[in-house]
Amino acid sequence: AGAQIVSAVVSAPFLGGLGSLDIVPASVVGGVDSATATLKLSNPAAQDTPITLSSSNTAAATVPATVTALAGDTEVKIPITTYSVRPLPGQSSVTVSIVASSPLGVKGAQFEVLPVTVDSVDFSPAEVVGGNFVNGTLTLNGPAPKNGAAILLTSDQNNVARPIRNWVIIPAGQTSTTFRVKTLAVSSPASVTFTATRF
Repeated sequence: AGAQIVSAVVSAPFLGGLGSLDIVPASVVGGVDSATATLKLSNPAAQDTPITLSSSNTAAATVPATVTALAGDTEVKIPITTYSVRPLPGQSSVTVSIVASSPLGVKGAQFEVLPVTVDSVDFSPAEVVGGNFVNGTLTLNGPAPKNGAAILLTSDQNNVARPIRNWVIIPAGQTSTTFRVKTLAVSSPASVTFTATRF
């Protein structure tokens, strides 16, 4: 009697594990824009395989707890939801790390969540005879968060032009507001710079 040899092949969920994790765009305005992470596999998934996801700062951005790489998939799209942020003093954004974990590997990527802040300040008219009023329009880079956005207005020459009130509040969901500037009589043309800062 001869021996019969039978071979068995056991497939891993994806032979090469996780390839890379990329987030687009690299920076978003929190609570206004969303982002998408793309998890690329080293080889097509051999079977449906769950992948665990996590965010380093869930107050700034969240991801689903898990996603599934279906059999045959070479990549998985991961939606990222962002929220309004207030960076620490001296910082312009909040850095968030997204991590994807599976039995065959771990991949991570970072992106930046930006605060809703002042995008532009415009005046109408741009030139005026001293002693008259000017209308200003302040525009944010996205809708104001749920508690509104408080903006401090300052002039570099209060003796030439200054806001009637040195602060404005843009209500939640709105992107702009107007304010009034009082100018004073001058003996020669003067250029005044206004600064608008969220506080």
